[in-house]
Amino acid sequence: MKEFLLNTVALVILLGVMPSAGFCFSPAPTRPTPEDTCARFRGNTDPASSLNIVFVSYGYRGDNATFNENAKLLANNLMIKNPFRGAKINFYTLYRPSDSGVFCFSLDRLWTCGGSENNIRAITKNTCGLENSQQVVISGEPSGTGKGSSDFQSVTTVAFHRGGAEDIFVHEFGHSFGKLSDEYVDPKLEAINGKIQLNCRRGASAASGCAGWKDLIDAKVPGVGCYQGCVAGFGAWRSSQYSMMRDAYGDFNPVSQRYLCCELSRITKQTPPACTIFNQVGKGLKNVCGL
Repeated sequence: MKEFLLNTVALVILLGVMPSAGFCFSPAPTRPTPEDTCARFRGNTDPASSLNIVFVSYGYRGDNATFNENAKLLANNLMIKNPFRGAKINFYTLYRPSDSGVFCFSLDRLWTCGGSENNIRAITKNTCGLENSQQVVISGEPSGTGKGSSDFQSVTTVAFHRGGAEDIFVHEFGHSFGKLSDEYVDPKLEAINGKIQLNCRRGASAASGCAGWKDLIDAKVPGVGCYQGCVAGFGAWRSSQYSMMRDAYGDFNPVSQRYLCCELSRITKQTPPACTIFNQVGKGLKNVCGL
């Protein structure tokens, strides 16, 4: 039974990084209903040169006020984390009285909308009129044990009724937006997000495993080192003992922050305030990000 559960969990996560066509849980494509409403509640910068984050309601059963309050709490927590602090980010709520076209469920520690990601993207684009956005599905369902998940593309899911939702969101958003890997060792996830080697790199030794941030080590950036073990297994390496991607609370370590800065700089077409430090130490953002 345990082996079946682990395999099923891995399958659900895998669906987040593969096309959903053919998956039995995938709902039929849907268009937004007339009752769907999209509203910007934080940020006033041009959407064409900003990171646009859309919180999508699920299972709130008509309680728009609670959904809006939950979305604000998640947004506030992200904006106190570097490198998002001070960046050009617009936040929106997409309230849906009906959950039609989207199916989310709890499985073990995951809350996932695996199989519905393309519908979520389409509904967000058609309702909010945003060509490029990150979608965050907030679940108001009062059941299940799952906390959140990511498709490693643009869809993050978080169950607000579970404890620690604010930091679970930031952790999962690190996957979706930054393409960051988990920094803890979990064999059942190794074949999935262990394929992405940014902040978690395979290597036969510390020299090869930590080569991606050697410039920060040489510059003696606080909090940057070389430690064995992350989601790609014990044959892989991470840069810190503690971090948002390892513990799902606290802050992103400097290596993860730099990769997030790459994404923010590409989208906003400028270097966010919290990212300027990476032009002063190491290789510089231009060389690391290919900007």
